[in-house]
Amino acid sequence: RFASLLGCLWGNIISDNRFSGEEDGLFTATDWGYLFILFFCLIVIRFILVFAFYPITARLGIGTSIKEAVFMSYGGLRGAVGIALALTLNATIYDQTDGSDEAHLEYIKFRDDTARLFGMSGGISLLTLLVNGVTAGPLLRWLGLVTPKIARMKVIENYKHQMVQNALLSYIELLSQERFKDLDYSVIREHVPFLRDISRDRLMAAVRRVQDTKHSVTAPRLDHILPYFYE
Repeated sequence: RFASLLGCLWGNIISDNRFSGEEDGLFTATDWGYLFILFFCLIVIRFILVFAFYPITARLGIGTSIKEAVFMSYGGLRGAVGIALALTLNATIYDQTDGSDEAHLEYIKFRDDTARLFGMSGGISLLTLLVNGVTAGPLLRWLGLVTPKIARMKVIENYKHQMVQNALLSYIELLSQERFKDLDYSVIREHVPFLRDISRDRLMAAVRRVQDTKHSVTAPRLDHILPYFYE
């Protein structure tokens, strides 16, 4: 919603200024030309920045491949932040030049400059959505990045394992509280999918871990959970 509001404000800048009675739009054909040049330059700059740090990012974590660096360079969409900053500057200039004395009239020309800057910021956001956003999917398929690699699948699997482990430990800690003593495991399995397929050995290992690390925690009540692990 915030981005939509800023987009509407940006559209008012590049359209005719009907509220002030001016017939000419602030954004001319020359400005559109500069906008496309700026858009191209920003893509080039992003490629330079990404590949300048590629020797470092290629060695961090599971590493970054050349194809991934290419997509990161191309897929750098610019959102509402730039429009918001340009809008703030535009509003500040209008406030500072709001007056009829000679000092204010001398600097009123800066209104058009900040309005044009606002238009450039919104235009870059628009072009990245229309150009980069629309072509990002085909570029991913062309680079062969749609199918997850084995390393990334391992990362996802490890994340799921840690998520289940943390959820189980939190569940065991809650069972040591008086208000959860009658909580049935069937309710947990229905509302917490991560804890549906845990084994009895994993459950007891989690209980021992909680008791070893949380000495102040009372023994968890397992009366309503252990029967589900017996055949």
